[in-house]
Amino acid sequence: MKDKPKAKVAFLAFAINPYFELQESKRIEQESLAMLNDLEGVDILPLPSLVFEEMAMGRKTFEEMEPKVRERLAKVVTFLSHHQPDLLIIQSGTFNLDYYILSVAKEYCGPLVLWAYPEGVSRKGGLQINSLAGAMSNNSALRKIGKAPEFLFGLPNEEKVRAFFTHKINALRSLKALRNSTLGLIGVPFTGYFAATYDEMTIRKILGIEMIHFEIRDFLEEVNVLPKEEVDQAVFSLCDQGDKRVKCLVSNQDLTNSAKAYLALKRFFEKYNLDCISIKCQPELKNWLDLNPCLAISKLADEGIVVGCEGDVGLALSMYLEFLLSGKPGVLLEIVKMDEEQNLGVMWHCGQAPTVYADEKSEIVLERHTLAPGTTVIEFPLAPGRVTIARLAQLDGTLKLFAASGEVVSARHYFKGAYAEIAFDAGIKRVIETIFAHGIEHHQALVYGELLDEILEIGRLLNIEVIIP
Repeated sequence: MKDKPKAKVAFLAFAINPYFELQESKRIEQESLAMLNDLEGVDILPLPSLVFEEMAMGRKTFEEMEPKVRERLAKVVTFLSHHQPDLLIIQSGTFNLDYYILSVAKEYCGPLVLWAYPEGVSRKGGLQINSLAGAMSNNSALRKIGKAPEFLFGLPNEEKVRAFFTHKINALRSLKALRNSTLGLIGVPFTGYFAATYDEMTIRKILGIEMIHFEIRDFLEEVNVLPKEEVDQAVFSLCDQGDKRVKCLVSNQDLTNSAKAYLALKRFFEKYNLDCISIKCQPELKNWLDLNPCLAISKLADEGIVVGCEGDVGLALSMYLEFLLSGKPGVLLEIVKMDEEQNLGVMWHCGQAPTVYADEKSEIVLERHTLAPGTTVIEFPLAPGRVTIARLAQLDGTLKLFAASGEVVSARHYFKGAYAEIAFDAGIKRVIETIFAHGIEHHQALVYGELLDEILEIGRLLNIEVIIP
């Protein structure tokens, strides 16, 4: 995985009011900066402070401070214009005139957070800072000029505040990485399979991702020039799953074909500097050439390399987005069974899940593809744990994001292939109804961990609808 770029964050605490205790505003400004600087992957821009302590409790009036305030505001505007932050945070340090906030924010077009915090009691018994009402006034003014700030309430030492920024920064960094990524498409969706069709220009417009097209013959050419000793080495690595229990039911030729698919895909990544791949696996590779890449995809996922199959571009991008957000591989599954009484859904696919997701109590089985012809698949139930499923769906002429969360439970034996039995937080019936109501494609990308907050943030940043049951 390439290093994700840092998020450039501009933080401005406004405290320009002689009627309040601005020393308190200064203290919270400094604590806020310390908290933000402590977050992973953040580059806090060095802006001049807009907390004017010398005005505290009437020591200086608006009129006396106006030249200095205007000078400082002009420096901030110039700095923001030059550096173009990924996120602007405006903290309401006191009740401030709307003019000050508008002068800074009017030229800024990125995501904006308006942050207020709890009220204290001043030494004179009145309001200490009036942060919340000030934020309300500023919010109204911002929205009247077409801005849509996100509101945050709390102190910098609160866990909810840190979590808010952690999710937001992770989403910002992941989206920056996505927009600088290149997707390789090997082959096109097979005829009549509309769930995998895609509008390339819509994807480029919304996600900013680069797409390079290859023919199946380009993949076969890479396969045909692989050195035998390299293939033999790869065969051994495909069988070696460390201390996991593995039952191998395939021939050496089957493993050799999987090794060729694995090495050819790796060469595509290296040769064309790709970040993820969508490959058309059937009918050519699976049904005709015994080169279906299931085991290869599993092995690559264990190495932190994302490949989606069946020529499903939306699925491959969903897997890659999950990978950027979590650092863990996304895996293709689809809901094939539902039990309303126990609120359980079974997700399954033919056998390309990464072994890092295998249930430790179960066996890993390598065998030939159990649906029609094809070489080796890797089969096991997925381990218990919290998961998120997601799908970048092409609906109504645009992209939308579907996501749901749940808990993988210890699965009963259902099918050959890779599968997970999941208790969805929204209920399996609601999940299924949502998929049908919106026309979401049947392939979903599953990843371990809680990503709903990040996915909602991605939707906000891209200005696309996020569909959650």
